[in-house]
Amino acid sequence: MRFSYPPADYGYATVVALSLIAVTGIGLLLQRRIIRTASYAAITGRGYRVAPILLGRWRWVAVAILGAYMVATILLPYGVMMLASFQAYWTQEFTAFTLDNYRSVFTRGLLVRATENSLLLAVFGACVATALAACIAYVVQRSRAPGRSWLDFMATIPIGIPGMVLGVALLWAWIAVPLEIYGTIWILLIAYITRFLPFGVRNVSAALTQVGDELESAARVSGATQWRTAVTITLPLVRNNVLSSWVIYFIEFLKELNMSVLLYSFGSVVIPVVIFDLYTEGRYPEVAALAVGLSVLILVVLAISSRFFRIRISPLG
Repeated sequence: MRFSYPPADYGYATVVALSLIAVTGIGLLLQRRIIRTASYAAITGRGYRVAPILLGRWRWVAVAILGAYMVATILLPYGVMMLASFQAYWTQEFTAFTLDNYRSVFTRGLLVRATENSLLLAVFGACVATALAACIAYVVQRSRAPGRSWLDFMATIPIGIPGMVLGVALLWAWIAVPLEIYGTIWILLIAYITRFLPFGVRNVSAALTQVGDELESAARVSGATQWRTAVTITLPLVRNNVLSSWVIYFIEFLKELNMSVLLYSFGSVVIPVVIFDLYTEGRYPEVAALAVGLSVLILVVLAISSRFFRIRISPLG
């Protein structure tokens, strides 16, 4: 709210952000202390098997709760959004259906540039972020490198920083640097990776904690280097988590708004910014039409990843 209404109180927002960072840091320290005193290895040299949890008579209660959740958070809002996208003007009576909103939105020249930028950031940025997250997670969980705890802390701390505050921080930082990055698509790439890097780091780290050390130890005893062990032994075992991290990054980069609206320029406009501009102009049916198009793109990516790579988007892969 301190950013939403002028004059923007950046000092107050920064204090709140630092408080959130402190809370996040305490949580990370507690997590590391708990993990050190317990073993979560589920994949060992002896093999493993996933055992389902039988709910018995409670399965119908679980189905009812999940069904109510899906209706309230997915079916109802997305259904209303889809109906609104076919209206000539915003009304709760759902009359005067038309395709003009889709025709108007998808023939805008600005949307072409925004789509190109969004897809470039989502695809290329997801690849860079996934590789970086996997490397950080491996160093933290498998190496004895000095400072790995600080590396884990620095990679995870953006969770505690609101996107708007992080966007302002990056804005100030890169304006002061004598490099022509501000106003380009590259500052958006840096912002996205910085903001969402913790997602992949925690995702891959969770998978690595379930892989027993004896597998890598056996490979090292057999003469394999640490690099070969990581590529041929560890990576295949956490492949699903690495791929799911890529999908998560793709989706988050594609729909990020808070930082984008602060850091974009005319040449680096992205789809969420176009949606935001339409919303501020009060063109709600067109907002719904463009949001439906973006949702369809995300669903296609999820369907492809589920069908061909057989991965699930969840914290544990």
